[in-house]
Amino acid sequence: MVTKFLSNASISKSKPNVVILYTFAPTTSIVNSSPFGFKLQTYIRMTGNVIPCDQEFTKPFGKNGKSPWIELNDEAVPDSSLIIEFLNEQFKV
Repeated sequence: MVTKFLSNASISKSKPNVVILYTFAPTTSIVNSSPFGFKLQTYIRMTGNVIPCDQEFTKPFGKNGKSPWIELNDEAVPDSSLIIEFLNEQFKV
């Protein structure tokens, strides 16, 4: 379930081939209040520097109301499991 969209926010922040991870901001005691966001952050860290990633905390919910979600080359992908499959295909991890 990958959707293409263009918005002012995505145009201004999007870099070619850089994943923008939208999730909840860390607190003083936890990295991410969502287990799904934590799972995705851990997955990206475990791949080393294979997946270039920037994090954004201003829009934690995507168009379908799910968090986390990513944007890569103006494609939005919701749901942590779908995101991992998508990143595996895109970056050959």
